Amino acid sequence: MTILINRVKSIWCSNRYHDIVPPDKASLEDKLLIALSYWREYRTYAHIGVSYGYSESQVCRLVRWFEDILIASGSFTVGGKKELLTIDKEKSQLLT
Repeated sequence: MTILINRVKSIWCSNRYHDIVPPDKASLEDKLLIALSYWREYRTYAHIGVSYGYSESQVCRLVRWFEDILIASGSFTVGGKKELLTIDKEKSQLLT
């Protein structure tokens, strides 16, 4: 978790993402916990907002902010459609 927090801080302080400011009520670690709870538990923005004292739109902006930061880092990318199709073919070959 510390590595992820340090990565987010370094990217956020770099040139173009410094202007994008997430909601300020909580620390960066708490904001990451909110984003992780959305990704892991599939809770709605409204439900997370009630739990942490944010509005639904603030939670949405916060999750999008973290997604943009992680994508910009290059370390947390998801493969495209071709890569997913290749993985599906490999799995189907293993099952037959």
